[in-house]
Amino acid sequence: MSSFLNMLRFLLRIPAPRITKEEALRIAREEVIRQGDTWGIPAVQQKLRTWIVWSNRDVVGSPFVEVDNQTGQVRQFASPPR
Repeated sequence: MSSFLNMLRFLLRIPAPRITKEEALRIAREEVIRQGDTWGIPAVQQKLRTWIVWSNRDVVGSPFVEVDNQTGQVRQFASPPR
């Protein structure tokens, strides 16, 4: 998948990510804890311009954080209503 994303980034002239997977996990963990949710075993998906990090892969409806892969800013935090 990574080679496909690299090729697509090249064709669309999108710069390579500056934020690594590990950095995205750290940023997402901090945001989930700041929002008052629990952090479990995360799941990570790389998109063209963002990292999507679910806070607990074993729980359906767990919060997710969308992290910009250039700046490290949190683009979105979503948690289902409780």
